[in-house]
Amino acid sequence: MRDNDDVLSCDFFRVDGECRIRRSPTEISPYEIVAAAKSVLTDKISLYLSDLVKEAARELRLPKVTEEAENAIRYAVKYGSKRGIFTISASDMVSL
Repeated sequence: MRDNDDVLSCDFFRVDGECRIRRSPTEISPYEIVAAAKSVLTDKISLYLSDLVKEAARELRLPKVTEEAENAIRYAVKYGSKRGIFTISASDMVSL
């Protein structure tokens, strides 16, 4: 991750399907995953982390939620939490 987190203010993300090349979950920037999760939580208010993983994957138009995708999304959400974008409760509820 970067020393300067100005990119966390990013509010857009690319989705597969807009280009012919499919990206693997590890090729998607954590900042884009944070933006996708923010988009989901803007509509849903709060979700369990496991549900947010599925919804963020759907938002990114990933074909399926593989273990690799789940790990990448969880990492990005936890990073966003450390940076004050998300709040994760003791019961794993995530909110903005």
